[in-house]
Amino acid sequence: MAIPNIPEFSTLLASLALKASRETTGLDVIELVPQAYAIDGTTVVAEDPIYLSYERGGPLTLEGLELKIQTELRRLKHKNDLSVVHAMLGIYCLNPMRERSPVDHLNQLLERTIEAKVKQFYVFPAPPPATFATFSFGTFTLGALNWSQLESRSRKVGSDYFVRYQAQLVGKMAVEREAAPSRILDLPAIRAELDVHSYDKVRWDRLIEYYFSSLSRAWFEEFWKAFESEQGMQVAAGAPFLGSREMQILPHATPISVFSAEDWGHVSPAVVGVVIDLVGADKRVAKILSMLKERYDFHVFSGTELHQTLKTFVQFVAKAKRHLSEGSLSDAGLHFVIALDLLLGDATRLTKTVSERTALIIHKQRGATFKECERSILAIYDARSKYVHRGEPISAKLVEEADAACAGVLHCLLRLQKTQLDTLSVSQWIRNLDFILGALVSCN
Repeated sequence: MAIPNIPEFSTLLASLALKASRETTGLDVIELVPQAYAIDGTTVVAEDPIYLSYERGGPLTLEGLELKIQTELRRLKHKNDLSVVHAMLGIYCLNPMRERSPVDHLNQLLERTIEAKVKQFYVFPAPPPATFATFSFGTFTLGALNWSQLESRSRKVGSDYFVRYQAQLVGKMAVEREAAPSRILDLPAIRAELDVHSYDKVRWDRLIEYYFSSLSRAWFEEFWKAFESEQGMQVAAGAPFLGSREMQILPHATPISVFSAEDWGHVSPAVVGVVIDLVGADKRVAKILSMLKERYDFHVFSGTELHQTLKTFVQFVAKAKRHLSEGSLSDAGLHFVIALDLLLGDATRLTKTVSERTALIIHKQRGATFKECERSILAIYDARSKYVHRGEPISAKLVEEADAACAGVLHCLLRLQKTQLDTLSVSQWIRNLDFILGALVSCN
């Protein structure tokens, strides 16, 4: 289902613009592409961030737009990490014709996906031990890098990556995975359409690099999960378990993804750093604290009932986020549901009640119907029950939707505490929700 061509989406999309600076008077701004460093031999060149400005207004937020794009990408079987979405929004903003029909142009961009293959190599900084014998299991091979295959694939997609760095690669130990089917944007076709207009070609190059590096990160998350899960039989039979955590933080290791379409492609390498990666905490934490203060006038929790309820809710959401960061998707989904239960639950009709109340709160933010959101929450509850009672894992799609639902509820509570902290009880707020629900159901 494509992004609906409704005024809320059209207005928000029409306001999007790429900026070189965060300072944009009267507009909200996010860092779309973070600062990066281009390395060529011993020369390091800093590349400034790219910012995205937009006009906030109406029920649809940028977060709601991002979630809708993620849903579309999932439908198209394309990786849908937030950084991938940001790269696509940047590419969308380069199109000078987008203002005529913003939603149509975004849908056209999203539909421009084609079949490709992704081949991954994780190259260690040192060669294997002298007596190490290459071995394979599942879709993985461990041993000396198959450099001839990396060279061949790089050459076929038109990249000189291997030629430039072969001295640092040949003979090194590597973990390799068999090529897997992928979906990528048809960038040559997209660029051919842009080339008849005037657009920022420097930003195009930067956004394409960011797009493929984001895809590569998403694929390497899957790479390491599969690396551990595919060891099941051999470990059960007595072989040692090869943990991936130590490999992923090995200094100077090089994760390489080669994306190959029919007659073009892209090589996306990265380097594992020698310092602790705080995932941009200095900027991201400061940004969130500033947003809480400026948009919602929130500083610290007070002793009011509403704040104490909010505190309990965010504690369980934070636990879910920690599980998410550790790759424990099902435990993350479980804690997202607990957070919703504690806030919106009813002892007599828990699942139905929470699903309806949550859907009422979030459906306008997400640009979806009430029934669509209710079905989504019910599916999350069903998956939670199967996880708790049968041990069936909760899918990444449903965990992502549970995360988004909790985010929507959180922002609702923050708006509420800004305007009615001392005047509205939690029970009265719930009664208000149910009153609106009654009217909504009777109209349908």
